[in-house]
Amino acid sequence: MPTSTKGLWVGTRCSFSFSFSFSLLLLLLLWAPGLSSGASIVLIGDSITRGRVDGEGQSFADQLQELRPDDQIRNAGCSGSTTGDWTRPIGELRACLAAGAYSLNAKPLMPADIAIIMLGANDATGYYEPHPIEASDYRANLERLIEIARFDVAHVVLLTPTLDPRAQEPVRRRLEEYREAVLELCGSLDQVLCGPDLQRTVSGPSQGLNEVHPSELGHRNIAQQLDAFLDELLPDPLSQSQTDTSGGVRAE
Repeated sequence: MPTSTKGLWVGTRCSFSFSFSFSLLLLLLLWAPGLSSGASIVLIGDSITRGRVDGEGQSFADQLQELRPDDQIRNAGCSGSTTGDWTRPIGELRACLAAGAYSLNAKPLMPADIAIIMLGANDATGYYEPHPIEASDYRANLERLIEIARFDVAHVVLLTPTLDPRAQEPVRRRLEEYREAVLELCGSLDQVLCGPDLQRTVSGPSQGLNEVHPSELGHRNIAQQLDAFLDELLPDPLSQSQTDTSGGVRAE
């Protein structure tokens, strides 16, 4: 090989090697867990989480993303779902639950730093179920969902379900019992935290809840409470299994 040609070939090889190494390093920096500037947060829930608003306006998921532009808010909400739907086996055909709600909606958005779960509105009424889900079964379903999610996230945050002010007494009773189940689970399971107690803080028209789906005001209320909760949680980057915050409730 002539000297000039050999020098050109060596120079081209070195340039290619440098470009390839630089590209590989860039990909690793972009993809490596824990090196992104913000947290990845998956929202698991029903139509309230999915984004249905009483009237016009933005959902709490969209508002939370605006409040936390450095974080990734990934919405896995599934309208009409109950706690049972999120743990049912793959293959039971029901709208967005066609492959089991977790497998179809949440798993593709994993892994993540945090999963936030708010369920109960449909359980309490028995929506698309043979009958309403009693508190013991609600708790058992939540425990199964938590066990599934803990393989994919560092922390699971539970929210108490809101209480439709128009609900009849049996539905209200079940929702109040669901709240107790949520608080008990937060106090007894590793990686599980209690988020804002929405059943107490989004509880009527003045707080944006006129029916089962919050108004834009109600969604804003939820988003702001979650924003404050996450501000307290995230500075100590997901290393604690129990965290007390002013925006959350933890069972003693």
